[in-house]
Amino acid sequence: MNDFAQPPVARWERTLGPSVAYGFGVVVVLALALAAAVVSLRSPLTVARLGVVAPLAGPYPIVAPETAVVAEVLVAEGDSVVAGQPVLRLDDTKARVARDLAEAQLAEVMARRHRAEGEAAGQEFAANDPQGIGQDRVWRAREAADHAARAGIMAQLAALTAARAATAVQKDEAGLLVTLIQTRAARLADLAARGLATRDAVDLAAQDEIAARARVAALAAAQSVTEGQIAGLEAELDRLETDRRAAAATELADLVLAEADYRARRDAAADRLAALVLTAPASGIVTGIAGLTAGVILNGGNAQAAVLPTGGARIVRLMVSPTETATLSIGQPIQLRVAGRPDLPRARGALRRVAQHPMPDAGGRLMVAVEVDLPPEWPSLPFGAAVMADLPQAMAPLLPIGHARVAIVAPAEPR
Repeated sequence: MNDFAQPPVARWERTLGPSVAYGFGVVVVLALALAAAVVSLRSPLTVARLGVVAPLAGPYPIVAPETAVVAEVLVAEGDSVVAGQPVLRLDDTKARVARDLAEAQLAEVMARRHRAEGEAAGQEFAANDPQGIGQDRVWRAREAADHAARAGIMAQLAALTAARAATAVQKDEAGLLVTLIQTRAARLADLAARGLATRDAVDLAAQDEIAARARVAALAAAQSVTEGQIAGLEAELDRLETDRRAAAATELADLVLAEADYRARRDAAADRLAALVLTAPASGIVTGIAGLTAGVILNGGNAQAAVLPTGGARIVRLMVSPTETATLSIGQPIQLRVAGRPDLPRARGALRRVAQHPMPDAGGRLMVAVEVDLPPEWPSLPFGAAVMADLPQAMAPLLPIGHARVAIVAPAEPR
């Protein structure tokens, strides 16, 4: 039958029926999408992450100062320790050798300084003196040369002193002879005046006096030369002594610096030796030391074990991915529940800290440390207890764009 042959009301019913169904389907789909959006707005998404109860201060790591072999483990896992108590002793063979060498070098430099101080003050030491720096080959060579020069000058001084003494005796004798000749000449002159002596005898006595006086003058000149030579040698001795003291003073200044350097080396070696005995950084419970035994190699700078303080505030510490920190803010309440303890009620703790920089975990993934205050409802929860934290996450968009597509299916429009 032709549609136009039907009454108008029948034609409208047949035409409007599919259109109403199509419109109703579209409205239903949009209503469902709107309801889902409202529900998502009222109930933000969360993700559960596992954390552990930890002290707010600590744990305090026990770190080896250098790579070394464990010589002795002095405590056991879970032992209570006090701050400063020895925990591990590392092999110190090389450190002891370095300390002994530094002490020997310091003792030698201090002895050399003692010698130099004595020399600067004018004190003399034998070349084979076993004290001080007598064993120093450089000092021994210098001291031997100095002693040889001084010995040569002293020998010359001894000879010149003897010659000066002999010259003085001869000069005195010559002076006495001049006196005798003068007395004899005076008697002869008196006798010649009375005609009892010849003029030749008087002239001969005068010539003898002149010769004696010439000898006295010559001896005086020789004595003066000897005195000059002695003065020169004494000046040379003084110069040698001045040079020796100046060299000692210069060496003393160098030795003072060297002593300070070797003292610093000795102290550093002693500090290194003491640092090889690892002590508890705080009072508490030792953890992480169970796998350490004698002979194990520890890497320097890495935490080998730790001490958990037994008192103070406690927190929940957990590791999350960097993307999960986008919705976190300081002071934000976090829903917590104790894993395996259904007898304890859920509680909320305030977000205390979100680490600024991620760190790799055991699997190499970058993770961020998050700390949440432990709720007061759990006062007796021990350290290490497992706690689940529900962290809020960013909501998914109503109609995802990009990789995801949403298709709305409705009845087909009638032809």
